[in-house]
Amino acid sequence: HGRLFPFFASLESVESPLPDERAWRVWDAFIYLCQKFGIVYGGDLFTLVPEEMGDPRGWFPLLESVYCQEKRSLEREFLRQVNLRFKTAPGIAWDLWNEPGVPVDALKGWTNDLRQTLEQTGVPRFITVGGGSGEKLADAVDYIGAHSGTHEIRKLVNTSKKPVMMQ
Repeated sequence: HGRLFPFFASLESVESPLPDERAWRVWDAFIYLCQKFGIVYGGDLFTLVPEEMGDPRGWFPLLESVYCQEKRSLEREFLRQVNLRFKTAPGIAWDLWNEPGVPVDALKGWTNDLRQTLEQTGVPRFITVGGGSGEKLADAVDYIGAHSGTHEIRKLVNTSKKPVMMQ
């Protein structure tokens, strides 16, 4: 943890974890292409994030996202900005975090907090937490982002009252 891998050297000078204009334009193009081809965008938002929201030295933001209020504040602002930026684009759902590995009670509080942030924007979006956590999160999520290999799909039985979107 003392230094970044060379791949992340450009982050050394980053002062804000929020997207800059270049990042927004890349995301604009991606959303545009999804809209053009009728793809529902299920963006995975907080798995690989800037240092201030988690840990860019690996895939996962570890537990900081859930337990550090300073990072949570930045996550809320990021989610607010991204949701408002694409407020007129249909067919967007947010997968808040892919396979978080966080105790369910703490994860539920985090998920509900981010749900409230979305609701405050006035732009409704369906949300999930990927990797099967959705079943345990009950009303905190709108659908279950299940992970399964092709050969396992036929064996899955959805015992929850939530729809399942295979990821």
